[in-house]
Order: sequence, then C-alpha cells, then structure tokens
Amino acid sequence: MIRKTTASILLLMLASTALARPMVGAEDLVAETRIELDGLHRQVGFVTEPRLRLMMENRILRVEGLLNQVDRALDGKEIISADKALADVESQRYDNDKLAVISNLSDSGRFTSREIARIVGSCAFDSSKVEALIALHPTAVDPDRYGVALDTLEFTSSRNRATLALGLD
Repeated sequence: MIRKTTASILLLMLASTALARPMVGAEDLVAETRIELDGLHRQVGFVTEPRLRLMMENRILRVEGLLNQVDRALDGKEIISADKALADVESQRYDNDKLAVISNLSDSGRFTSREIARIVGSCAFDSSKVEALIALHPTAVDPDRYGVALDTLEFTSSRNRATLALGLD
C-alpha cells in the first residue's frame, strides 16, 4: 500500500507538471520533474517512520535514474544505468582496473550523487575512491548533493583532498 501511494504521488507530480505547462518540451518536463524531486528530497527528511522513509528514498532514487536515462536519450547518447555501471566496476578485481572502468563511465554516464556513491563504494582504498569521485563529478546530475558521494570516504584527509581537487567547499 505504501509503495503504491508513493508511486502514485510521483506519477501525480509528473502529470501535474505536464498539465501545468502543456506545450513544454521534454527537456523542460525533465527539469520541472527534477525540481519536484528536490522538493521530495526535502520532505523525506520529515518522515519519521524508518520503513516508509526508506521506501520513499528508494522510489525517488528510481525516478532519478529514469530521468537520467531520459536525459541521455534526449542527448542522443548511449543509456547506461547505474546498476550496469556498478556491475561493470564490481566485475573488476583490483582498484586500478575499477578506475579504468570508471574513467570510461565519465564519458558516457549521468548519475545521481547517491548512484556515484554506490559505484565509488566498490573501490577498496580511499585513494582510489578520491580518483573515482574526481572522475565521476562531471557526470553528477545533482552536484549540489555531491556530499553524499564524498561520504564514501573513510578519512577526513581524503575528503579534504577530494573537495579541494573538485573546487567544493
């Protein structure tokens, strides 16, 4: 019931966005939907029931992933899902090999900061994670939330090195 309610809310938001501006292009609709998703991100913070909160966060993540695929399709680029990217990275045994795959993702991927955190989290060492975070930063569709990806770093010094290299502060 909760999952259907959350999905219904997201669908209603998408429909109301489309109805409010019936002659907009697909890019405008995607941008409006991202604004609505930002509002949902803020509202999830007020949900106190852990299971409901987790379900809402997962649904939001799914919609973000779908929007990324729409963005890529609109740009005429290959669509690569975060799950496929993660599987490609995890299929590599060593961090150097993982970084090579991540380097290729930076040319063809568009990911949310949470998806980047999952991808970067597959690296074993903070030094590799810093390199991966730097490589994937341009692919972030929500760079204002990149702190979520930076949270994968274990050491403060690594976080400082990454934020300095990315010009974040």
